[in-house]
Formats: sequence, structure tokens, C-alpha cells
Amino acid sequence: MAEATLRFLTDTAFQAETRRRAYQYAKPMFWPNVGRRYLDVFTQVCSTRETTAAPSLRKASVTTRSERQTARLVPAGR
Repeated sequence: MAEATLRFLTDTAFQAETRRRAYQYAKPMFWPNVGRRYLDVFTQVCSTRETTAAPSLRKASVTTRSERQTARLVPAGR
């Protein structure tokens, strides 16, 4: 470990190569690149037509939380 540390501290070519490789490794994780990938996914999802959704999802009924709570409180048949 001491030899590796000494090499990194004294070998400027090794430092430059390590810096270059670290930059290349991290480049896809830079926010502009991540944001662009998110935007691509959102664009693709938004361009999908309703007809591609499963039939059961096309006319899904949406209930509020209070409606669900009320339904649990009211006994069946009343």
C-alpha cells in the first residue's frame, strides 16, 4: 500500500492517467447527462398512446382516501 501511495504522489503521468480515467468513469453520472436520460424516458412515456395501456387500466376508477375509509366503515347491505 505504501508503494502505491508513493507512486501516486510522485508519478505525475500516473496521476494524469488516473484523473482521466476517473473523469471518463464518472462522466455518465454528471447531472446534464442524467437529466437528458430522464427527459428521454419522460418523452417516450408521454408519447405512448392510451391504446397501448392494458384494457383494465384504461378506465380505472379512482377513489379518494376518504371514500375508501368511508366504504370500510359502512357495513355491507346498508
